[in-house]
Amino acid sequence: MLLCNNVFAEDSQNINTDKDLSIFLARQIKQLDLKNLILPEKITKDNITDYTFIDVRSKEKFDENHILNSLNIPLNQIKTKSFLKSNKILIYNDGDVYYPIIEEVERLKSQGFNVWILTGGLNKVIISGHSFIKSDNNKINNKIPVDVFFTEKDFSHWLFINTETINDKNNFLVPYSVSIPFDVKNEGQLFATKLSDEILKIKDSSIINILIFNNDGKNYEQIDKTLSNFKYNIFYLNEGLEEYKNFLLNQQLLQNPKTQKNEPCREC
Repeated sequence: MLLCNNVFAEDSQNINTDKDLSIFLARQIKQLDLKNLILPEKITKDNITDYTFIDVRSKEKFDENHILNSLNIPLNQIKTKSFLKSNKILIYNDGDVYYPIIEEVERLKSQGFNVWILTGGLNKVIISGHSFIKSDNNKINNKIPVDVFFTEKDFSHWLFINTETINDKNNFLVPYSVSIPFDVKNEGQLFATKLSDEILKIKDSSIINILIFNNDGKNYEQIDKTLSNFKYNIFYLNEGLEEYKNFLLNQQLLQNPKTQKNEPCREC
């Protein structure tokens, strides 16, 4: 008899009481190595031609918008471009993902490349209205998939904002987040004020990224409109905490196969 459709056992649904899930909820703080970063404001009219900008995003995103005169090279292919070793390279993406770039930058440096990361990526360039780094247009990609959030959550430059009420059932999924409920009735002005207060608590806000989320990943547009004057990289968790919970359940299942059971195919 053929077996298919792995499903969760009932006990794996109680993830807030399952001690095995604590390894996924915990946050192991990592600091960005500032020596590998260059802030957009450090790029001036006098030095911009010294740099070669490399966009490591997909071709589709590059075609939508990119820094003018930049090259589109996948991150793992830069090492094959030995002719770039004589250049000062600035790698960028949307400003959301650092983990794989940091590792690759270290490898590239060990191979003789002069390479740095453009802090905040393309989104920061657009938001700040940089005088000399120009992009095709002002299109911003600000949705983060749950798997990317999972790999990036340990970096200390992130500020996580939960717009659900303080007693919401899913709050335990991101215990290090700050609760600032978004009130549609007052058009979010109180939300913006409280977010500004949280930013002021951060020692170095020049490299800050903000991730905002709710349960279902909907109605982010109104929040984004409320924060339109903010000069920080603001991202939103795609599909919200419910999807993140499903992702964590799958991670738990991979490490604990005993919590799954097999059901026979309907055709068997």
